[in-house]
Amino acid sequence: MIHRCLKISRLAAAAVFAIALAQPAMAGGGRSLPELALVDGAGLAVDSASLHQSVRWVLVVLDAGMGSSQSLVNTLARHQEGYAQRLVIVVGGAGAQAFIETNRKLPGIRWLMDPERGAGPALGLKATPVVLALDENSRIAWQLAGQPKRGPLAPMVAQWLQLAPVAMPESTAVAPK
Repeated sequence: MIHRCLKISRLAAAAVFAIALAQPAMAGGGRSLPELALVDGAGLAVDSASLHQSVRWVLVVLDAGMGSSQSLVNTLARHQEGYAQRLVIVVGGAGAQAFIETNRKLPGIRWLMDPERGAGPALGLKATPVVLALDENSRIAWQLAGQPKRGPLAPMVAQWLQLAPVAMPESTAVAPK
């Protein structure tokens, strides 16, 4: 009996530890959006302050050379009705301009280039693509690297933007504030 209780308590402790480790991948910790050196399609500098929206919004950081970046854009494009104007997509890498031109047909999305590839380090990202959910004060509420393992990305984005009452999967999401 004691051995069984110890085994259960070890499993419970391991589960709590696993949850604690998983949280940083999704949680943004309420950090403010840092200064980013971005460029628009005309080659003009864009500062972080100009990205601010008075509503919840989503920043997507991509690398043009990664197939997973195109996959993520395709996923968002299939389901972007109603929230495209609240998406900002930053593309870094050698093929950034071509990537944006290929995907510019998606209406309403603000496309920016990261020529120095400084957005990832400034945001503390270890890899891309990453979806960052920002609140009305441009504070990072949560972030997600890649596509979620369980549950579709588009409903998660729609729910964050408060456009659809879709439940976020417990294992892959942190509830918005």
